[in-house]
Amino acid sequence: MHISIRALLVTSVLYLLIPFCIFLTGWTHPLIALFFLLFLVYTIAKNIKKVTGSIFISKKTLIVSGIVLFIWTLLSGTGHRGLQDGDAFKHSAILSDLISFDWPVTYKLVETNKFVYLVYYFAYYLPSAVIGKWLGWKAANIALFAWTYLGIAIAYTWLLSVVKEKTQLWMSLLFPFFSGLDLIGRLMMWKRVSGYADWEWWGIIWQYSGNTTLFFYVPQHVIAGWICIGILAFSFLKDKKLPFQDLLFVSTLLWSPFVFIGLAPFYAWMFIRKKCPIKITTVALSLLILAIEILFFLSNMTLSVRETTASAWLWQIEKLFGSKILFRLGMFYLLEFGIFAVLLIRAKKRSSLLFLAFAILLLIPWYKMGLMNDFAMRASIPALFVVGIYWLTYLVETKKGIVMTIVVALLFLIGCAYPFVLMRSGIVHFSFGPPRFSVVQLDDPKIRRQYLGNSNTPFFNLFNPKIVQQKKGKLTLLK
Repeated sequence: MHISIRALLVTSVLYLLIPFCIFLTGWTHPLIALFFLLFLVYTIAKNIKKVTGSIFISKKTLIVSGIVLFIWTLLSGTGHRGLQDGDAFKHSAILSDLISFDWPVTYKLVETNKFVYLVYYFAYYLPSAVIGKWLGWKAANIALFAWTYLGIAIAYTWLLSVVKEKTQLWMSLLFPFFSGLDLIGRLMMWKRVSGYADWEWWGIIWQYSGNTTLFFYVPQHVIAGWICIGILAFSFLKDKKLPFQDLLFVSTLLWSPFVFIGLAPFYAWMFIRKKCPIKITTVALSLLILAIEILFFLSNMTLSVRETTASAWLWQIEKLFGSKILFRLGMFYLLEFGIFAVLLIRAKKRSSLLFLAFAILLLIPWYKMGLMNDFAMRASIPALFVVGIYWLTYLVETKKGIVMTIVVALLFLIGCAYPFVLMRSGIVHFSFGPPRFSVVQLDDPKIRRQYLGNSNTPFFNLFNPKIVQQKKGKLTLLK
């Protein structure tokens, strides 16, 4: 079946940018949102005409992929179905407040009697929140499930577009199981990582998450990252210059600032290699979007609180010499992507895109950002996607001797261990969701503060939205 590249690209752009237009309606003025929507439609219409060609994916692969993605999404906990992981309560709180409160979502501090705003990267939730405002909580969760399924389907289509036709079916089946060799790391660090039940925390201060871990725990990060890096990989590997790359890049900031950072080197390399056309209209729109997003995030309270930001270079928080930190880092490199890198280079699976991914994965652990080092977990998403493409194609395409075939198969099975655990948990603990929560009910003030923004900041002073006191919006914070 032939899928139009033009249609797929427009769908991708709209999927990533419609939440931004919704954001503008609630956090600025509706006329500003209308201007951006019209500007977006004009920009797409002006620049899409020259995009031609199609992607061929067999009907069998499409059907199998559709079933795989449906089951994967069902077990993930999205829309309050399947596995409800530790982050589900926080996600529920954001969606609930976006539905319940007027926009911009406003809380009142008990101690100071001052207003604060919900300031967070919540693009993923906005379309479902709109449905929830009209039709209620259950409808919002059904919409979130459908929205997630659509997003992962778009990402999967770009994924399958970069591999050979004979490999597409295997890629659709194996992609959810791509992960680092966490089972080995877990066994090495047995009883040394107290406080972390998750297998992938064996590195203690670092985690490079596998595909199922990402999709189950942080769909709000990973979907935008996979769509963008999938389009970028298509442009590189198929030598196809596609417009809107700058628009796609800036759109990810409202989805996930960490993914935005992780994508930046790839887009920089793309512009250096002249792999995408540069148009005045898309550049102008991108700069306007980026300016608004940056102003919005500068309102977040965590930027001014050291204990919440918890950002520092590795040598500032760890003693590099005379400790085991460098040994742990070396093992982290080796088990998360190093063995894959050696085998791929040995098999002559080499490209500038792959080497750039390796370089990014080498550099990320040297800076810690966030209480749980979200920077390492989320900024690595695009680079790990690239490594995953090459590793899985090497697994099913490259001819290998008997010994190497056994070694590679064993490595893949080791990587599958934790994805199987998560999927099993999704089946055993299948749920239709926890009770509805609000940000005001989150226990830890440090966690709550991550979602809040000061009202006296350039963004809110410039756009001057109406402040509405909510009856249930009282919140106690640490001073």
